[in-house]
Amino acid sequence: MTARPQERTVCLLNALLMGEEWAARRGRLYEAQFAYS
Repeated sequence: MTARPQERTVCLLNALLMGEEWAARRGRLYEAQFAYS
């Protein structure tokens, strides 16, 4: 599945805008993994 340049740019912009929220969620997931392992 190939994405057009415009779609890729939108995805990158969304990733930047949501970066902090995703990082926080990811951090919690990693903490949970390490806590259970």
